[in-house]
Amino acid sequence: MPIVNPVFFSKQYRITMANWFSFLEAQGATLTASNTPEVTSFGEAPAQYPQLISQTLLFSLDDRGSISCSGQDTDKLLQGQLTCDIRQLSESRSLKGALCTVQGRMVSDLQLCRLSSGDTLLVTHRGLVIRTLETLKKFAVFYKTSLADRSDDYQLLGLAGPEAKTLAQQLTGQTASDDNCLQGDGLALLQLGPQRWLAIVPADRAQAVWQQLSAEAKPAGLPLWRWLAICDGDGEVHPETTETFIPQMLNLQHTDAINFKKGCYTGQEIVARMQYLGKLKRRMYRLALNSPAPLPGSPIHLANGRECGTAVLSAPAGQEQWQLLAVLTEEAAAADVLRLGDDELAVQTLSLPYDAAFNNQQTGS
Repeated sequence: MPIVNPVFFSKQYRITMANWFSFLEAQGATLTASNTPEVTSFGEAPAQYPQLISQTLLFSLDDRGSISCSGQDTDKLLQGQLTCDIRQLSESRSLKGALCTVQGRMVSDLQLCRLSSGDTLLVTHRGLVIRTLETLKKFAVFYKTSLADRSDDYQLLGLAGPEAKTLAQQLTGQTASDDNCLQGDGLALLQLGPQRWLAIVPADRAQAVWQQLSAEAKPAGLPLWRWLAICDGDGEVHPETTETFIPQMLNLQHTDAINFKKGCYTGQEIVARMQYLGKLKRRMYRLALNSPAPLPGSPIHLANGRECGTAVLSAPAGQEQWQLLAVLTEEAAAADVLRLGDDELAVQTLSLPYDAAFNNQQTGS
């Protein structure tokens, strides 16, 4: 298991988040009791999730952090380090990519936004901000670019549901139907899935923007957001799984997060070899089960005790129902029973939105 760097938070960050959480509690939020609180609900229970997902929902994404890259060589730096093609990044087009080791293992997954200021913002798991910064800084010394932890400066919000795009357009004053990044009035909204958007909001405006959005969207907790990500097949790297997966294990080749024509980047040889010469023995699947799903990084075993996979992301999905993204062998994905922790549990493999891409890849079409 890789060594995980400890997460350090600045005094200003702690003050900012304390104020933010106090505001959310006044709006009806329930928080986890920990050093890094998260919103678990605004009164909704998992049994209500299947009905709630037809509504437009608002989330506080307090498990996310952000890094800014600025300077004339920013694109050169990122082009040589990330799996996506930075030349395709613009103010109206966001990208998803991964930062890898030379062995092709993912340090972090990243959502990229080219802000109207010209800076490039990288959004990743909050617990991986420092590790991502440290990795990029090893190469940044050769370029005219500067990197900074901007988690103090931006509050990240989530919108999901049938009116999410309309709200994104209203916030920014932008109506371009094909853009996956809308910017205006100092805000940026990035489309993550068919009905999921990430809002990048200056911290000093977060409360006002939340109140504006909550008049049209129902606030909800992070567990529901994670279930929506699971349904979209949108896996992510956590501190517990950093340097565990190559990008194809999280299906990034089918979510436009890997560009196989862009040229060299750190880890590219391993990633390309797997795509063209290798056989992917494990990839991410979506599972349903009737018991609490394991946390990210938890090992998964076959009923005979043989190790067969790793948990990626889990969430409740209804009354005594859970769903799980897990990197598994084909044998495990076809099994009716898996050992999760000390328990043998019945599981069901569910579909992913891009399953057809795997079928086309196997048939060569």
